[in-house]
Amino acid sequence: MKAAIPPACEPILQVVSERAQDAVKDSVFGGLAVARAAKSSSLADSVRSAFVHGLDVVLVVSGGLGLLGVLLAVVWLPRHVGADTAEPAESEHEAADAV
Repeated sequence: MKAAIPPACEPILQVVSERAQDAVKDSVFGGLAVARAAKSSSLADSVRSAFVHGLDVVLVVSGGLGLLGVLLAVVWLPRHVGADTAEPAESEHEAADAV
């Protein structure tokens, strides 16, 4: 997933190669490496901010899916655990056959 580049970092990215621009857009490690090579703290801050934002989105989505799972479990799982739903055997022969 390619990230959007903030306007403050555009001048920095215009002076680096296209390969470096792709590295910034593709991964946090590539972005930090380019920021270190270009000696740009604003680009490094932007890369870190984008990474943390992505983690925030994943956390919210994961929490929502977890809550959905809990709700589905409450709705679909039986209310009484261990409740005997089988009818008692009418004779000793039926009881022996059930084993």
